[in-house]
Amino acid sequence: MQNLPRDIVEEAQIYDYEEAVSKVLSKIKEEGAVVITRNGEYFGIVDDRALTQASIAKLQNTAVGKYAIRVPLLSDAIALEEAVKIFYDSNARAIPFGEEGKVLGKVKASKMLSFLLDAKAFPKMKVEEVMASPVIGIDAKANVAEAIATMQKNKIDRLLIISKGKPSGIITNTDIMFTVAKPPERLPHMKKAAYGLEGIIVESIGTPYFHTIDYSKSLEEAAREMLQQGVLALAVTKENKVVGLLTARELFKAILLSSKKEVPVYVSGLEGYAKENEEDIKRALAKTAEKIAKFTKLTAEGVYANVKITKSVYELSASIRFAKGKELHAKASDPSFDKAIKELADKLYEMAKKEKELMLTKKQKVERFYG
Repeated sequence: MQNLPRDIVEEAQIYDYEEAVSKVLSKIKEEGAVVITRNGEYFGIVDDRALTQASIAKLQNTAVGKYAIRVPLLSDAIALEEAVKIFYDSNARAIPFGEEGKVLGKVKASKMLSFLLDAKAFPKMKVEEVMASPVIGIDAKANVAEAIATMQKNKIDRLLIISKGKPSGIITNTDIMFTVAKPPERLPHMKKAAYGLEGIIVESIGTPYFHTIDYSKSLEEAAREMLQQGVLALAVTKENKVVGLLTARELFKAILLSSKKEVPVYVSGLEGYAKENEEDIKRALAKTAEKIAKFTKLTAEGVYANVKITKSVYELSASIRFAKGKELHAKASDPSFDKAIKELADKLYEMAKKEKELMLTKKQKVERFYG
């Protein structure tokens, strides 16, 4: 991939660490994130997710820098693939751009999507292959405290609002932030302890509609739809039922997976003449990890294997580590090294199939509920 171009960089809103939160709220809503400096040096960014978790009673006059999240600076010297990874890892709506620790601007996630479209960087995949599923929703009558807890538990920043068993809208971190951050005198019903998040109903602050895309559309079509609608998330539909959620983060992940090199395999325990088998086991396990990653939609980050030889029998064990902290473990043994490798790879693959079947079962239950 090429490097990040400067023509997608926009002016950044920069604030000192000690600036009061109340003075930057409107800019966070408008820009997606603001840049924070301390003693003139880049310190981090503050976005809606950070403030959603803040202490509401103290939010207005607190120094904004206390909620800063450290993310790497983008630059025109950085490879495009690395820039995409920064967006994916941070899940931020805007990332600062600069050089030598000095901020020169920012790049919005929407600008990145637009550039990736022009660069034809999206793999030839369908929406259903990368969407998040099942969709996590929350009852329309649930309160904001429950919504925050659900988002934090599932590490997401938006929920479908479910009314009478069907999706009726969407609530995001931004919706919550601009509710909880309002001065308490404007919200009389919030004057009780901690300004009563339990007293605010989800449907009262969420958006009563959501943008959709069919599950069979391409990733390029999905990116164009996001840009046209001015959003970074689309509900995925199949036969008029919501079956998934596609965000800009899933699109970034798809690009990283398509450009990802062979999964690294680390082997311990090989000694003497058995050392000559190292490449065989690495090749077999890397292929298995990539095969599993393809149908589970999980990024395989590495494979860790160990080899023991006991009474002329090869005892192999391996762990495949995926994104989101998931792992698969298996063991195999055989007098033939080749047969032991095959048995180990087959066991890992079968375990992955069972996990996938469990995921599909849960998905079908959710689809019936949302249907």
